[in-house]
Amino acid sequence: RIRIARLVDHKGTSIGSVLLLRDIREIRKMELQLERSRRLAALGGMAAGIAHEVRNPLGTLRGFAQFFGAEPGASAACRKYANLMISEVDRLDQLVAKLLQFSSPKELHLSRIDIPPLIEKVGILMESDFKDRGLSFTSSTEPDVSLYGDANLLIQVLLNLLQNSLHATSAGGSVTLSFAGDEKTTRIIVADNGKGMTEEVQSQMFNPFYTN
Repeated sequence: RIRIARLVDHKGTSIGSVLLLRDIREIRKMELQLERSRRLAALGGMAAGIAHEVRNPLGTLRGFAQFFGAEPGASAACRKYANLMISEVDRLDQLVAKLLQFSSPKELHLSRIDIPPLIEKVGILMESDFKDRGLSFTSSTEPDVSLYGDANLLIQVLLNLLQNSLHATSAGGSVTLSFAGDEKTTRIIVADNGKGMTEEVQSQMFNPFYTN
């Protein structure tokens, strides 16, 4: 931001100009963060309303699907499609649960996390996905790394990051998960040799439900 003011002497004669230059990059950054927070707050309120309205009919649909699938005279095809309906209703219910997180953030349950079992669990959960896509997955941790946080939420974060790597990497590629650090800092690194993100995608990546 540049401001210019005339500089005059005691007679009012212009003898020059004063230029005041101010770096407002930090201010703009804070303004963007504030705007993002406002959007998230609005989304949270809307999500809560939608979630509560949707969950009741979903429960009803699931109950009917179970009823029809369990009928004594139901054919094998009817039972198959009833089970498919139930799985799809459950999938929608999981999406509704994610929407609710924006309106009422989960309470954190903080504790010291044992990293090797955490890595093992994440690897098991993602194993079939990597195998289906033809990707190699490796993980590692430095010996003296410690971690303190909410284990369940951290697993969800890692799964989300690994899913992103999964979709960004072509068959034959590799994805790695590593833990490194010292007594004060722990770094969790998810890396892949996929296509990466453009600047446009990077600017949108923290917006809820954005996909590319």
